[in-house]
Amino acid sequence: MSTSKRDSGMKYAAENIRKYYTVNEIDKFTFSRPFHQEPKDPDNPFASLWLDRYTLWTSQSFPGIMRWFPVIRDNLVKIRPIENSLETLEKANEQMRILVLAHYIDPNKDTKDLQMKLHGILDPAVMGGVANYEKTFLQPQYLDENPQDAELIEKLKQLICIQVPIIEECLKVSCIQLIQSN
Repeated sequence: MSTSKRDSGMKYAAENIRKYYTVNEIDKFTFSRPFHQEPKDPDNPFASLWLDRYTLWTSQSFPGIMRWFPVIRDNLVKIRPIENSLETLEKANEQMRILVLAHYIDPNKDTKDLQMKLHGILDPAVMGGVANYEKTFLQPQYLDENPQDAELIEKLKQLICIQVPIIEECLKVSCIQLIQSN
């Protein structure tokens, strides 16, 4: 199935059908390569973290009879640090929503994945999390230097605000699970 057909009708499809099409009938592949553009800020890696986003389209969809198909088109897009931050926050929010919904559907479901995700957001040991987004992009100096990013900055603020009730739900689910296990 071509990518456009999949994207157009999958929004309201059942979860098991969507999962099937995430690994079957694939003709579009995307991967990203992170890199730091100079000047690199050693205290805040978000400030200079760019992505090279490569997209490849093949002549046939996978899996197929052959193990490979020729690439018929490719594309390279540079993702700026603020755009990368937006994507990261959107993905984190969506993952937490899915984990909470899965627990509400099946209350006996193990919450280890949810707890790991929650721990990574509340205590980000590796990259500093939302606090570094705030230090980098939500300062007046950033907006003065990058007035074209005003809309993206507003979206970042909204995503951070949206994350708060999602985290609250994650904490409720974790607490309920802890109480039930004791």
